[in-house]
Amino acid sequence: MGVELGVWRGFYLNQNQPWMRWWDSQGNLLLLGEERAERERERAERAEQAQRAAVPRLLALGLTAEQVAQTLSLTIEEVQQYSQDRP
Repeated sequence: MGVELGVWRGFYLNQNQPWMRWWDSQGNLLLLGEERAERERERAERAEQAQRAAVPRLLALGLTAEQVAQTLSLTIEEVQQYSQDRP
């Protein structure tokens, strides 16, 4: 399977202590389900922030709302909302 059991020290179940954890053959910690979910949520949040920042820039370059929506895989309504969110 290419996994190894090892000791990881960290915060889990409201306790900061050594825990037995699974590692892959390259030495990478295999994440628990909630850890994977949290990383995915953070990644999705960063992607949305990048889209929000890109909309006004693309509109300022002369792209239409339809072109921006297609480019960023957004709806026209999202493009309109993000363009209004400008500081």
